[in-house]
Amino acid sequence: DRDVTGVQTCALPISPLAVPLSFSPDGSTLLVRSDVSGSMQLYSVSAEVGELRQLTDLPEPATGLFLPDGRVLVETDVGGNERTQLYLLGGDGELDALVVDERFMHVTPTLDPRGEVVAFATNRRNGVDFDVVVRSLATGEEQLFELGGYAFVAGISPDARYVVAMRLGAASGDSDLYLLDRSTGAVEHITPHEPPAEYDGVVWAPDSGSFLAATDAGREHAAIERYDLGARTWTLVTEDAWGLAVAGDGAGRTVVEVANVEGYSRLRLRGGEDLQLPEQGVVESIVCSADGRRIAFACSRSEE
Repeated sequence: DRDVTGVQTCALPISPLAVPLSFSPDGSTLLVRSDVSGSMQLYSVSAEVGELRQLTDLPEPATGLFLPDGRVLVETDVGGNERTQLYLLGGDGELDALVVDERFMHVTPTLDPRGEVVAFATNRRNGVDFDVVVRSLATGEEQLFELGGYAFVAGISPDARYVVAMRLGAASGDSDLYLLDRSTGAVEHITPHEPPAEYDGVVWAPDSGSFLAATDAGREHAAIERYDLGARTWTLVTEDAWGLAVAGDGAGRTVVEVANVEGYSRLRLRGGEDLQLPEQGVVESIVCSADGRRIAFACSRSEE
């Protein structure tokens, strides 16, 4: 653990593979996906980096998220068919169905910071195209946004009104972002571009009025831009000699800018200092606690 300008970091080694997924609501526990048992299962670990405690022992690999009420959402399939379903992990280790229809896939479940809804992508409209469904965790009521193609959820605004969905383009290295408005049902394409370009890493502002994303549209290396919902415009925020990515907590309190510098990762708090890694390496799967004070990531370390 390290503390930089009030933000505590936790690095997990890649081998044995340990991938941070999310923090518990109070930030004291980290949900981790690891293959230490021979299959990718869910574990919890103290944010002070203690021993892994196994939560699932399923026939198939699993991934998941902490809900804001402390429960764990589990995503897994049956018999390796890749048609993943969504469950809640019971206190006895059993799975309780949340979104289950084994004819179809349910992927990229994403929660709003207040824990009102879960958004996920699914092909259950026709078995081929992926759309986004937003489901109330309290009532089970669902709202469908038709997108088609291969789409998935990139983020939910702190006020839970908007969902950003990403859809992959036909060309390699091409993607688009769509703004989904839960209050009107509107689906708005917000990244028209030519030639192909990628968009990634949506981080919302605390007031839900804008979000950050990394993109290489119109440039050689990816930079970080801000999309303003009021003006419906993109503006450049951070550009570097190296390609950039962006990550942050669900409410936009902490933003991490990630640069790929000569094959190694450099992490920098937006408006702050660089985060020191245990040693040179490549950082993956950055997650932040709900209050933005803790950051966890997987780190592959250089071999001598």
